[in-house]
Amino acid sequence: MAIRKELYENLGGYDPSFGRNVSEDLEFTLRWACGAVSVGIDVKATVDVIRHGGNYSTDWIRGLKDSIEILNYSKENHGLSADLVKLVDFEIIRRCNNAIDSAFLNRRTSYINYFAKEAGYKNLGLKQRIKAIIAILPERMAGQIAAYLTRGD
Repeated sequence: MAIRKELYENLGGYDPSFGRNVSEDLEFTLRWACGAVSVGIDVKATVDVIRHGGNYSTDWIRGLKDSIEILNYSKENHGLSADLVKLVDFEIIRRCNNAIDSAFLNRRTSYINYFAKEAGYKNLGLKQRIKAIIAILPERMAGQIAAYLTRGD
């Protein structure tokens, strides 16, 4: 993302309360998009991003959790229209379902309960509901069941 410094400052910059949230730029972008500022997009890559094991943003499951927190924050604080709130809710549910699958596959069952609650159990697919039930079990048992069920993946 590239913007003029003046616009960045007028929008209040990055919110420092999200400093350890890997999706802090999402909150800024949503705030920008909700404003009366016109935006454009160029899909051509202009930079390379180098990732390594020490990057804070390499934990995809944690990134999904952080982005869901940002989406909830935006719903509550950015004055979204009812239509935009519906879109944000849909995106939260979509991300939660994906995150449950990924967390289960990686035996990170402690995250599954968070995602299931965020999405609302009625909004989960059948497989995600089953994974959420398994995740309620003691961690060692849940991990063993997850390992058995995903052994072919």
